[in-house]
Amino acid sequence: MSNWPVTSTLKVSISASGKVCLNFADTTNWPTRTIKHTSGTKNVEVNANPWVFAYINGQWHGGTWEWMTPGGTCTRGKVVSGDHVKKSPMRSWDPKKGETLYFMVSALARFAGHVNHKARTDLVKVVWPEDYD
Repeated sequence: MSNWPVTSTLKVSISASGKVCLNFADTTNWPTRTIKHTSGTKNVEVNANPWVFAYINGQWHGGTWEWMTPGGTCTRGKVVSGDHVKKSPMRSWDPKKGETLYFMVSALARFAGHVNHKARTDLVKVVWPEDYD
């Protein structure tokens, strides 16, 4: 995924209430794939994955934490955490106020079988504003 072309510029905004918005031009341009909703009761059309990169134990690590729907660019800040990334060493990570993070959005990359397109946004540096837990 790191060699995928950058096709959109990412704009990150975080509201005082903790709403994280990852706005990018390709949100409705990338093709979709159908996945089962986490409830197991319905299917959802998705086309992107948000990424977070954090400096943990002296190294940068990154992972996806959600599925994004076409045009769906905002989520709750408390889901930007290891229990949503689900991969070590980020599995137990939780961002702290003042921590420097980087964000990016890619076409589907969370599971190899769901890759829909090879494209991504640029990386954006963000100083995490609050502990949302």
